[in-house]
Amino acid sequence: GRAAAAAAPVTGFERSPSPCQDRSLLEQRPRPHLEADLPWNVDECPEKLNCQVEGCLRYHSLAERRCRKFVLTQCSCQTGFCESGLHIKSPEVCLDFELDLDKRGVLGDMRTLEAKTPDDRAQYLRLVVWNFAMIKSAVLLRLMQKLPMIREILLPDRKMDVILVIHLLRLLSEANSSCPRLRIAVFQDHDIN
Repeated sequence: GRAAAAAAPVTGFERSPSPCQDRSLLEQRPRPHLEADLPWNVDECPEKLNCQVEGCLRYHSLAERRCRKFVLTQCSCQTGFCESGLHIKSPEVCLDFELDLDKRGVLGDMRTLEAKTPDDRAQYLRLVVWNFAMIKSAVLLRLMQKLPMIREILLPDRKMDVILVIHLLRLLSEANSSCPRLRIAVFQDHDIN
């Protein structure tokens, strides 16, 4: 179950990294984390998608809403698709999802992710994307729309440039209702908040 996943390796798919991938940024940068298992994401934020509070404990879109019954007692829903929201605790939100857009099978990885329950997809807190190019934006957008709890996107093999930042900001805007807390982009040489 999900408890075992928290102790497992912290990547979305087990793959050996390419020898040309410099993983030092991933090893140096601390992973974002959720504080305590407070009743976060149970009540709607009055600011909704316009909220600028870094540690807001309320949900900003239905994609990240947690089930109140699950948080307070036990929800009777056991399917992984509760209409009242996610069944996930803060320690379970701890994984990285890594995707190499140049590898064969990237669409298969996407289908595997899409087949997971919303609760399982909510375990990912950071998105690591290798070999991103603007022509691959549709794949990245589709991925971001399936990961409601991600806080940051890492492009460890890309240096920041103005055109890439503008394009990435457009993608973040399009994905905002699906992953409203995604506000940090990390490049090989620079962070953007």
